Amino acid sequence: MKLIANTKEIAQFLGLTIQGNVAIQDFQIDSRKIKQNSVFLGLKGANEDGGIYYDQALKKGAALVIIKDTIELKAKSLDQKIIRVKSPEKTLIKIAEQALNKFKEPIIGITGSNGKTTTKNILNSGIKNSFATFQNFNNEIGLPLSALALDSKNTIAIFEMGAAKKGDIHFLSKIIQPNIGIITHIGHSHLTGLHSLEGVLDVKSELVT
Repeated sequence: MKLIANTKEIAQFLGLTIQGNVAIQDFQIDSRKIKQNSVFLGLKGANEDGGIYYDQALKKGAALVIIKDTIELKAKSLDQKIIRVKSPEKTLIKIAEQALNKFKEPIIGITGSNGKTTTKNILNSGIKNSFATFQNFNNEIGLPLSALALDSKNTIAIFEMGAAKKGDIHFLSKIIQPNIGIITHIGHSHLTGLHSLEGVLDVKSELVT
């Protein structure tokens, strides 16, 4: 069973009241991937606000949409399935943190200049009923989105964590609260934001600080 099982749980986490209570299929940030009873989060993109596609998500069967409070609604009759918030990005993280608080099994956080995905895949293949982040969903959006796919049947969660600037690993670690940390390698990566090998070492070391 999913750790966040229904729409009423989400409303309770956010201190809101909504009509009805629908079992959640999954969480999506792309309206084109919405299935019946998905939850759609309209996030701010580089070129446009994904929240403007809330109506498409509802037409495809979304149980709930979470969008920025400045998005203009096209039909008032749809209000009962819409939650408007100041920051959908922060809301995504908040919901993921609530899900992870309900997960009582070990959590592994993996970072490093390279080898993260390979290490994650090896562990995922070797540990029965383990869960691992999708592909390279290892940033402030992909990691919490992956966390929301966790299931109560999973015996361990394995999260890949990427970093492009100082503070990134600290930020991601606060979300997942890992019991075990793995640093695969310290190398010359993301030097635009980290400036030097010492900068890479510092940000990767945030996993254990």
